[in-house]
Amino acid sequence: MKGLINKLKVPATSTLVLHYADSVHDTGLEREYLDQLDFNNIDELVKSIAESCKNLDKIILFRKLYVRNFFKRIYADEAYPQVVSLGAGWDPTSLHLIKQYPMLIQDIFEVDLASMVEKSILYKNIMPECNSLHFIECDLMDHEKLIKALTLSGYRSIVPTVIVFEGVIHYITDEVFRSILRQFKTADKRNVFIMDFTLSEESVPLRGLEEHQRCLQIVGKYVEGKFNTHMRSEITALIEEAGGEIISIESMRDIEYKIHHKNEIFLEDGEGIEEMLAFRL
Repeated sequence: MKGLINKLKVPATSTLVLHYADSVHDTGLEREYLDQLDFNNIDELVKSIAESCKNLDKIILFRKLYVRNFFKRIYADEAYPQVVSLGAGWDPTSLHLIKQYPMLIQDIFEVDLASMVEKSILYKNIMPECNSLHFIECDLMDHEKLIKALTLSGYRSIVPTVIVFEGVIHYITDEVFRSILRQFKTADKRNVFIMDFTLSEESVPLRGLEEHQRCLQIVGKYVEGKFNTHMRSEITALIEEAGGEIISIESMRDIEYKIHHKNEIFLEDGEGIEEMLAFRL
């Protein structure tokens, strides 16, 4: 068991995302966590993707930066004592939040279909006294079971909450998305969602269409079932139908410009496979 904890093998796609977002993991806690994972199984995948989808590393990096920058933005002005990460996977964002906002966040709930027990062990290795992290294994498509599991773990629906919904909507239907939104909807819009979505081909400019198609083909090899895409107007319509209020929506072009004050990679909206958005609900 000791060897398992020291260097844990996780799916290649998960380690790939962590590898591409490495520069974002800027706290000591995150580095300690990542040191417990085995990154030796991704060389072939990295090479394959570099040949077919050369900007995927930038897309993942910009996605992670958007999420963290949005947390910084909202915690500068408002109080959100709870964070719920749906489809949390192996991402260490919770460690970043604990380090950066220790007085503002009371509880963080990480939810995924599997691996939460193993992840909780890794976290306990570096934070044995931490009681604010809660790990839940649950199928997100069973929304009633999801809320029950959250409640049993200490989640309180009356408390303003940030829901991280990163890397999830690609794998679920619009109806499941609607059901999840209904579970977190509030009369005073006290909850905030942060999420990404994959653009449909109709949204992509001609200069970026070939790479867009190649990237989706690669991702499709690792996805069981349909990989869902949306136009920006479609995703905003789903959110507004649920009573949501858009706070921010940014293309990869927007994010690149905010970070580097110029655009060298993504020159048009619709390039970069994905867009990011946040909304009140």
